Amino acid sequence: MLNRSSGNDVIAPYAYIVSTSTNLYRIDAEILAEPAPQITWTCPDGRNVLEAAPDRASVDYEDGVATLSVKNISRSDAGNYHIVAKNTQVWMHKTQEN
Repeated sequence: MLNRSSGNDVIAPYAYIVSTSTNLYRIDAEILAEPAPQITWTCPDGRNVLEAAPDRASVDYEDGVATLSVKNISRSDAGNYHIVAKNTQVWMHKTQEN
């Protein structure tokens, strides 16, 4: 589900990468936005990922791709992750169901 408040920006489908050898889960989302947006990912329980797991999670935005990486994943990390992209022109959000 994609929701936008205004503008012509688009969130493209996600790419999922899970590495069983390193227990790394990565979600990539293409965000077409100008100027570059501020990216926030939230956990299934609604907490900001970086606040919930500062030692295991990282968020990056580069060349139009927002990436959430979570190290040392476990069953407790399962659920729907939510991304919000905001800039001065538009805000949009999408939920990743897994």
